[in-house]
Amino acid sequence: MSSFRELINKYKDVVISVYRLGIDCCGDDCIIRVTDWSYVRGLKCRVHGLMIDPEQVNELLRRPSLIKLLLQRGVNRLIAYPCITQDRVMLLSRLGFTVMNYFTGDDCSLTQSVVVHLDAYKIIDLAGRGVTIYVHLYRPYIRGVGKSTYDINSIFDTALEYLRRSGIKIHLILDELYH
Repeated sequence: MSSFRELINKYKDVVISVYRLGIDCCGDDCIIRVTDWSYVRGLKCRVHGLMIDPEQVNELLRRPSLIKLLLQRGVNRLIAYPCITQDRVMLLSRLGFTVMNYFTGDDCSLTQSVVVHLDAYKIIDLAGRGVTIYVHLYRPYIRGVGKSTYDINSIFDTALEYLRRSGIKIHLILDELYH
């Protein structure tokens, strides 16, 4: 893990910021993966944003009091995983939220900021369109219990070096795996 932190430090000219993704984290560097709106309702700290699925978007839109509560607490950034349609993005934007689609395929609506997996070619393409990129590193990089099939540091090092040479900057989201 310390070698991974060293790798992030090595590319601090490419990695603008690092966020934690979890179910119960707190802080400006935290993105909460929403599993239950009642937990978010009782949240007593600031967070960078919420990761929600399309069904949770529907539930949120049916609960104006929850929308008001989130906006009053300054929680206005939503990451939709998997991505949601452009009409939903526009509706949430009009309500006061900043929506970031999590790109799971080419059929996803482009938003000003997006979350993608570590795919240097996709990142360069999206950055060329003026999109802000958040890269999510998560469990599929590891197969089995504690048994790595990939050397994450070498994969990450190669991709970040390619992004550096292309002049691309990213935000990094580290799943609970990397905390």
